Amino acid sequence: MATPELTAAQMQQFKEHIALLGPVPDTDINRLVPFLHYKKCNKGNFILKEGQVCKNFYFILNGLVRGYSFHSNKEVNVEFFFENYIVADFYSLRNETPSQQFLIAMEPCELLYAAKADYIKIFNESIPLTSVAFRLFQNMFFEEETYSTTFKALSPEERYQFILANRPQLIQRVSLKHLASYLGMSRETLSRIRGRI
Repeated sequence: MATPELTAAQMQQFKEHIALLGPVPDTDINRLVPFLHYKKCNKGNFILKEGQVCKNFYFILNGLVRGYSFHSNKEVNVEFFFENYIVADFYSLRNETPSQQFLIAMEPCELLYAAKADYIKIFNESIPLTSVAFRLFQNMFFEEETYSTTFKALSPEERYQFILANRPQLIQRVSLKHLASYLGMSRETLSRIRGRI
């Protein structure tokens, strides 16, 4: 089945997100356009499964994607990705090794995606695109650092207060079950905290 052509609005949304990470000339972005594809996912569709090698990066036009893995046979939510996020298992993508996580659509999603085999040459030849990729990884590192050093050190109630203040989308759009897993507490504990607040 042929991939639908990208609309002007979809490309504009992608370009605006890239611009937030750093300046990239239209000529460089336009080189990527032939390799950007549109994908629609229903709720519950997997974008990536554990054991698969991640071959694409995805840009979320709209919808919600959940990243999770299994630890001691228990499902643990790692992250939630909303509109204007770039998503992949970047370790698997970079090293071409099997992924250790799942990416699943939690809402109907519209995505743009590009395969590493197609875009890597363009990135290697474009200093602005390489800089944008570096900034993306830098932002991800700082977010992970905040999560590891600050978020994990907070009490369960403080964690809930933190996302209430900093990431209200999680509370608005993520189910209690998945939010509790992300916050590292039981659903019952989260219910009690929400009741108090």
